[in-house]
Amino acid sequence: MRTGQRGPYRRAALVVLLGWMAGPAAGEPLTLDRVLRSAATYYPQVLAAREAARARAGGALAAEGAFDLRVDQFGQVRPSGFYDGRTLDTRLVKPLPAFGAQIYGGYKLSDGQFPVYEDEFNTLSGGEFSVGAILSLWRDREIDQRRFDLARTRNDVRKAELELLLRQILVQREAAGAYLQWLAAGRELRVYQELLRLADLRQSQFADLVQEGALPQITLTENLQAVLRRRALVADAERLLVNRANFLSLYLRNADGSPRVPGADELPPDFPRLPPVDGAAVESAVAAALQLRPDAALLAVDGQVEADRVRLGENLLKPRVDVGVEAARDVGSGSNTLDGTETVVKLQVSIPVERRTGEGRRAEAQANLNRIRQEQRLIEDRIAAEIRNVGNDIVANQRLMKITTDELQQATTMEAAERERLEAGQSNFFLLNAREETSADVRVRNVRAEQVYEQSLADFYAATVQWEVILPEAFRLPPPSGALPAAAGP
Repeated sequence: MRTGQRGPYRRAALVVLLGWMAGPAAGEPLTLDRVLRSAATYYPQVLAAREAARARAGGALAAEGAFDLRVDQFGQVRPSGFYDGRTLDTRLVKPLPAFGAQIYGGYKLSDGQFPVYEDEFNTLSGGEFSVGAILSLWRDREIDQRRFDLARTRNDVRKAELELLLRQILVQREAAGAYLQWLAAGRELRVYQELLRLADLRQSQFADLVQEGALPQITLTENLQAVLRRRALVADAERLLVNRANFLSLYLRNADGSPRVPGADELPPDFPRLPPVDGAAVESAVAAALQLRPDAALLAVDGQVEADRVRLGENLLKPRVDVGVEAARDVGSGSNTLDGTETVVKLQVSIPVERRTGEGRRAEAQANLNRIRQEQRLIEDRIAAEIRNVGNDIVANQRLMKITTDELQQATTMEAAERERLEAGQSNFFLLNAREETSADVRVRNVRAEQVYEQSLADFYAATVQWEVILPEAFRLPPPSGALPAAAGP
C-alpha cells in the first residue's frame, strides 16, 4: 500500500478511539446499593411478607386474650312462688399463665327468702365481698391448651419474621443478579458500538479513497459486510440491554412502588467491587451460616411447636389436682350466721383411667418432631454444600476473569500490531477486521467473566447471610437461631 494512503486510516482509527473514550451522555450512575435499598423498600413480595408478619402478630395478640381480665355476673329473680329471693353476683376474674391459675374478686348482694338448698345466696344487707384463687398442682401446671395456643401463635410470629428475612435475602440476591446482568449488557453494547463506529468511520474514509481512485470498489463492499455484521451485533446487544433493564425495573422502583426502567445513561463505568472472599474462610462461613440461615431456623420453630405439643400430650396423662382458696366477708345487718370472715379451701382431684387421647397426641407430636429433626439435618447438609459450591465458584470465576484479562491484553496487542502492519503495507483490512472482532469477542467474554465473578460473591454473601453486604441496616431483623429444641422423648 502506498504511503499516502496511511493518513486516512490513522485519522479513522483516532476518531474511533476518541468516540469510544467519550462514551454516552453521562447521567448519575446507578449503584448496586441503590438497587438493593429499593428492592428492600418497595418490592411487592417483601411488602407482602411484612404484612403477613403483621397479620400473625394480630393472631398472637388474640391468643393473649385468653388471659384477659373479664367480668362474670350471675343474677336470679323469682317472679312467683313461695320464695321471693333475689341475688346478683359479680366477679372480676383474671386468668394467669403460671400454674394454670386464676384469681378473682367479687361482690354479691341478695334480698328475700331462699330455700335451704340455696342458702349460699344469702348475704347481709350490705352484701358479701370475696377474693379467691384457683391453681393447678399437677395437670395444667406447666402447660395447658391456652398456653400452648399462645406459644404457637408467638412461634407463628417468629416464623413470619423468618419468612420475611428469607424473602429479603432471596430478593436481594435476585436484585443483585438483575443489576449485574444489566450492567454487563451495557458494557457488551459499548464493545459492539465501538466496533460499529470503527467500521462506519472506515467506510466513510474508504468512500473518499475509492472516489479518489486510491482503493478498488470491492474494498467498500468488503467493509460493508463488516458494517452490517457489527450492526447486527449492536442490534442484538441493544435488545438484550432493554430486556435486562426491564427486568431490573422489578427491583428498582419509584417512591410510589411502580417499576422504574433505568436508562443507558445510568450505566456505571465498571462493576461494583464487592468484598473479596478468601477460599480458606469458606468452612468457617458454613458454621456461621447454620446459625443464621432463616430456612434452617424455620424448621427450628416448627420443632419447638411440636416439642410443646409433646408436652401438651404428656400433660393429658397426668391426674388433675386443683386447689382453690376463697375468703369472703359480709357487711351490714342480717343473720348472725353470716357474720365474720369465711375462709374456704377446695380440692378437686380427677384421675384419667383410659389415657388414649394423651398418648395419641404425644405419639403424633413426637413423630413430627423426629421428622423435623431429619429435615433439619438435610437442610444443614444442603446449606453446607451450597456455600462450598459458591466458594468454589468464586475461586474458579476469579481465575477465569484473570485468564480473560490476560487474553484481552494479548488480543489488544495483536490488534494494534495488525493496524501498524496495515499502515506499513504488510497486511490487509480483512485481517484487521478479524483482529478487531477477536478483541471484541475477548472483551465481551471478559465482561461476562467479571459479571459471574461478582454474582458469585453476591451469592456467597446471601448464602452466608452477611447482612452488612446484602441488606441495608434499616431493614434488618434480629438474626435467627437454627437450633432445634432438645429431644422430648424416645
